[in-house]
Amino acid sequence: GWLNVHHARNEILPPRLREALLARLRAAPALAGLDPALLIDDKDAYEVFVREQWGTFVRRAAGTSIAKTGAPYILRFERDTELQDDLAGLLRTGAIAPVRVGSPDLLPAWARPGVLAETDDSRAARAVALAASLAGRLDDGGERRWDDWRAIAREWAELSILRVEMDSGSAAIAGIAPLEATLDRAFLDWLRRRYASLGGQKLPQPHHVHHVPLWLARERQETASRRVALIVIDGMSLADWRVIGPAWRRRHPGWKLDEHLVLAQVPTLTAISRQALVSGRRPEQFAGSIATNAREPHLWRQFWLEEGLQDGAIASARLNLDAADLPALPPAQVRALYWVTNAIDDIVHGATLGARDVVASLRLWLDHQSPLLESAIGDLLGAGFTVAIASDLGHVEARGTGTRTEGLAVETRGTRARVYRDRLLARKAHEALPGTVLWGEDGLLPNDMWVVMPVGRTAFAPPDDTVVTHGGPTIDEVIVPLVSIRMDT
Repeated sequence: GWLNVHHARNEILPPRLREALLARLRAAPALAGLDPALLIDDKDAYEVFVREQWGTFVRRAAGTSIAKTGAPYILRFERDTELQDDLAGLLRTGAIAPVRVGSPDLLPAWARPGVLAETDDSRAARAVALAASLAGRLDDGGERRWDDWRAIAREWAELSILRVEMDSGSAAIAGIAPLEATLDRAFLDWLRRRYASLGGQKLPQPHHVHHVPLWLARERQETASRRVALIVIDGMSLADWRVIGPAWRRRHPGWKLDEHLVLAQVPTLTAISRQALVSGRRPEQFAGSIATNAREPHLWRQFWLEEGLQDGAIASARLNLDAADLPALPPAQVRALYWVTNAIDDIVHGATLGARDVVASLRLWLDHQSPLLESAIGDLLGAGFTVAIASDLGHVEARGTGTRTEGLAVETRGTRARVYRDRLLARKAHEALPGTVLWGEDGLLPNDMWVVMPVGRTAFAPPDDTVVTHGGPTIDEVIVPLVSIRMDT
């Protein structure tokens, strides 16, 4: 059970605790021949092991043939009542996937949530389980920590993909709308109370996008080749990564992908959040360029110069995957590389049919443009780079509630965020726009910047228009993936 919690939270164990746990696992006769360190340190290896064990148990219990797996059957689900009690959690986190069997009735009652009949729709069963889990997490009444919100974000991202891929009339997704409203209220409440304080907690795990360069600097010190590459996929939400990540894992079994989650800069506008991600600075520290991304290469270079690298060891480039225009592999002296692609952000802003349009276009992108990016990543890995795939912000499907004309009073007019440089004007706009939140003075933005954003999933767009956009404070826009890729040795 504790291993599942450990991997679900993506925690780094204190060294002393890790060694004590390793000693305990190595002393277990049942684990002879396995590498306990791999089960603790590698989430993918842990999930492969647990899924093999579950599949072996199910097929034995159902009386079907058992394919040879990579490990002997040692978990003994049929005897271990504690493990049986943990089944719901293993299913919820995805450590176990339901196994199809011809006769589910042959299994004991406790095991049936983890199996599917041959005719069952696995997506519907998974959607029901995720919705129930999220409802439980949001109704617990306790104070939620960042670890809790990361778990919620992962489940919500998976449910969001199922939601757009299933029939809108399906009973499995009928209750998602009220759950979504509860989620949006709870996340915004937590964000207003805890967002700024998390901005100061930089290591060992990054919390905000502006922590990423410092985290990369530490990664570089722990890499034999001392080479790191940051590839920013602009606008990639966690739900998008739920589509991309499994495809990359299937295509590249030699890659080891470690997933982290970080908070985008609020408001989730590209010029603000991506500069924070690339520079390692809070927006108040690049106030002079806060409305443009033109200075990104300079900010990247400045960070690494301050870390002690020479100018020739720092490089940056823009990727144009549509034109198959990839930069050449950087020369040997480059130690810190930054690439950025707008491929997914272009999909988002071109989606005229909402979230379904985004997911359909994303799957086409996976077939046509993604292989070019994957090839480039493979080249970087072969050259000794540790590669970090990051996003500056996510996106959300929103319904237009009308636009507002304010002339020069507003500095930035986004569909999900309106930026002001005068507090009084911002407050007047907030009062005139029902269902909005006024954001500012958070210790991260410049002191003379205030933002009005819709609460929930509406947009400053023509009434009843459906738009896919970003700028606001929903969990879909704010919690984004950060994935390190290494060659799996």
